[in-house]
Amino acid sequence: MRPRLGVAAITAAALLLTACGGGGTSLVGADQGGGSSGDLETVNVGLVPTVNVASLFLGIQKGFFAEEGIEVQTHKADSGGAILTSLIQGSYDFAFAATVPGLVAASKGAPIKRVAGAGVIVEDGTTAVVVDEASGIDSFADLEGKTVTVNSLKAHFDLCLRAALDASGVDPNSVKVIELPFNQVEPSIQQGQVDAGVLIDPFLSAALSHQFKSIGDPCSKGLPVGVNSSIYLASERTVQDRSDLVQRFVRAITKSQEYANAHHDEVRAVLSDYTNISPEAAKKVEIEKLRTEMDRPAYQQLVEIMVKHGFISSAESVAAFAS
Repeated sequence: MRPRLGVAAITAAALLLTACGGGGTSLVGADQGGGSSGDLETVNVGLVPTVNVASLFLGIQKGFFAEEGIEVQTHKADSGGAILTSLIQGSYDFAFAATVPGLVAASKGAPIKRVAGAGVIVEDGTTAVVVDEASGIDSFADLEGKTVTVNSLKAHFDLCLRAALDASGVDPNSVKVIELPFNQVEPSIQQGQVDAGVLIDPFLSAALSHQFKSIGDPCSKGLPVGVNSSIYLASERTVQDRSDLVQRFVRAITKSQEYANAHHDEVRAVLSDYTNISPEAAKKVEIEKLRTEMDRPAYQQLVEIMVKHGFISSAESVAAFAS
């Protein structure tokens, strides 16, 4: 089984390491999008520069935000944690992040709310647990007693892995899950330090060309198909006091995502505008479907899975997050 190419090929390994994680505070860059105009309201958006945020940049280029009276200024950060911190502190009006860290933060009292969806978990996903071809590990069931890496604990891929193990009849506590950057997974398996690792592109494609194999996508196996893997957030204060701005932003990002879903070549073309990925490499990236609206049943299942695996204390602790 070889997952499709590229959920999050981004500017450099340092950015990709924590794209779906919850830690880190380093601001690694800032870009201004859209033309400056005194008639437009400037909005600051924090993001980790992954493939799923390409629709935002495409929407800026196409004028969808300007149509709503918005000039977008984007700020790149190296992790979801850094973005959420800046959002809470008021540095950003909106933020793009993985759903799981957002829920974890909200469960601990962070005054943030989901305002729109982005990436979606699909059946044949773009993540994989990789092992050495000669390891004798052929399925999630074979991981019992093994050591497996994720890029960040208590974050998206950690939840994917634990839920996939549970769905395969394996007690997640019987597997040693450790935190390791994506670019260190392949050498660590080769040296016998770990048995398997969760990878996404470009690291996944590299590993599969170097005597490694995939035993499956933990996210599509462990999490409900249809749930948003990434989302746009705002502070509770912004949602309450600037509801008109929130509505205009959501309309613009919805139009941007609908356009991106229908124009994958243009999505690939815009990748080089906010990452260092080459145009040649961008042409090989498979684009995920985006969806702004929430699949409410799938979301409730995700919350239940997070409670079961100890990521959040209760469903009630995130009751207001997506209300």
